[in-house]
Amino acid sequence: MDIESLRNKLIAEKYSPSSFCINSRDTDEKYCLIFARSRNTWQIFYSERGLKTNLTEFTNEHEACSYFYNFICQSVTAKTL
Repeated sequence: MDIESLRNKLIAEKYSPSSFCINSRDTDEKYCLIFARSRNTWQIFYSERGLKTNLTEFTNEHEACSYFYNFICQSVTAKTL
């Protein structure tokens, strides 16, 4: 899975786009998946007030996307009603 198919899958499964960001700078109060060029890693975290909580890093896009999908699926607030 790559980031585009991940985004499409989350939207198709009715996860709110306002609850997550994928490779975007709009990271406040969201579940985030970004590529950190300075570290050459994919970072997954929850952003709150500018802080990265539960930071996990991957060097492989597929592994990062799979982890992020499971990360979002465990959230009770990410799914739209």
